Amino acid sequence: MDENTIIKWDASDADNDTLTFSVQYSHDGAKWIPLASNLQAFELALDPSTLPATSSNGAGAEIRVTASDGFNTVAATVSNLELDPNQPPTAVIISPFTGRQYRARANTVFHGLAYDPEDGYLSGPSLGWVSSIDGPLGSGGLLNLDNRLSLGTHTITLAATDSQSAQSTSSVSITIVP
Repeated sequence: MDENTIIKWDASDADNDTLTFSVQYSHDGAKWIPLASNLQAFELALDPSTLPATSSNGAGAEIRVTASDGFNTVAATVSNLELDPNQPPTAVIISPFTGRQYRARANTVFHGLAYDPEDGYLSGPSLGWVSSIDGPLGSGGLLNLDNRLSLGTHTITLAATDSQSAQSTSSVSITIVP
């Protein structure tokens, strides 16, 4: 599938009741992610880059469309879809904010998170913090640095790495003053 993929389907009701549709996606055949519900249109635009890639267990991805007239329900599934191999995680620094100043020898706390379409929320060694001045600082979603940053303006980067080594980063700039 490419960016801006349109999923289309056709359905009818014998007594012309209004149909509503829900659309779900599964990358592994076991877990289903709702993409839309209560649609009355016969199509849905989606960006596959926001979906988990095809599972490595050999099962292709699936799209399921469920139609309902308010009383009867029927579903159709398209199987063996192939999405790009692995989607990278998204890293976000929650704090500190860019431009923040800290006094030397003050406690600094970094808080970040990352979400990966295939792995879910990342934690521990999957999240690494680096300073442009002091180098590697530690790992995890919450990092407490006591008196460890040198004077100057640091670019602090959070790197998130998923189980298949895809990576993304997020950065902020902070200054340590005397």
